[in-house]
Amino acid sequence: MNTMAAKNQLSLVQGQRMIKECQDSGKTAAAWCAENGIARWKYFYWLRKVREATCEKMIVGGGRLPTAVQERMVFAELSQPACRKQDVAMTLKMDDFEMEIYNGADGDVIAHTIQALKNIC
Repeated sequence: MNTMAAKNQLSLVQGQRMIKECQDSGKTAAAWCAENGIARWKYFYWLRKVREATCEKMIVGGGRLPTAVQERMVFAELSQPACRKQDVAMTLKMDDFEMEIYNGADGDVIAHTIQALKNIC
């Protein structure tokens, strides 16, 4: 690893720590940044960089989820009421992945799904 790559890796690790501290605080990013004297743009810059690095690792690693994510994953069978195609409220697409959320979907299911997607990217 050359000097520039090592410096970038160190910066990324520091960014990851900042993101984790903020998320572990239970506060909004704005409140945490104000309390810690960090510019909001800097927090969101590092959040984007950390997410990009995580997604890049997944792609380079053959598309597999990081081990830490795999260990926290829980699968559950969800029953879905019969819906017509026109009942689709939202469609999420990413590469070869597509997910539809229907009108009347359970709020907890949507919240857990969004949290799972945030952990991936």
